[in-house]
Amino acid sequence: MSGKEQSDEKLRIILRDMRYLTILKHLKLANVDYGKSIMVNTKIPLDEIIKILDELENLGLIERVHGATLKNTEAKFKLSSEVHKHHTYYRLTREGDHLLRYLDDKMLIHTYIEIIRNDNLALNILKLADELNADHALTYAKLTHKRLEEVTPKIEELVRMGLLEEKNSNSSFLKMTSI
Repeated sequence: MSGKEQSDEKLRIILRDMRYLTILKHLKLANVDYGKSIMVNTKIPLDEIIKILDELENLGLIERVHGATLKNTEAKFKLSSEVHKHHTYYRLTREGDHLLRYLDDKMLIHTYIEIIRNDNLALNILKLADELNADHALTYAKLTHKRLEEVTPKIEELVRMGLLEEKNSNSSFLKMTSI
């Protein structure tokens, strides 16, 4: 697999769950940060952050920061001039920084199209969400002629990807997001 193909595959993995991109963007701002601080800033639960950090590290997009202390010039969200490390800190790798730097709307749209191109159910749900603007999952099931048990996980996947969002706290109503 070429370098471009590997980068494209990593981008597809990241865009399947917007939390990955949220954490990468946070690390871009913070430069260096640890799980609990990422949780406070992104509102993603800590256990999920830890799993995502491991996966991003395995993808080569972030790395652990070694050493006993951090200067606040390195960790932008730290208030004191020097901090003794009591946590595992992470930063973007060169590849992670490069991916974020060149990620634009055109690339996002192209990659989302690649992800859902052959997924008729996802395409139908997105089309209906755009036409209906907001509706209940059961309505999507009826209009796509699928069982609710098939439609619900697909809707949840589209929400994780950031292509649909919950309209209210009930979580049964959805609306299209703008990319």
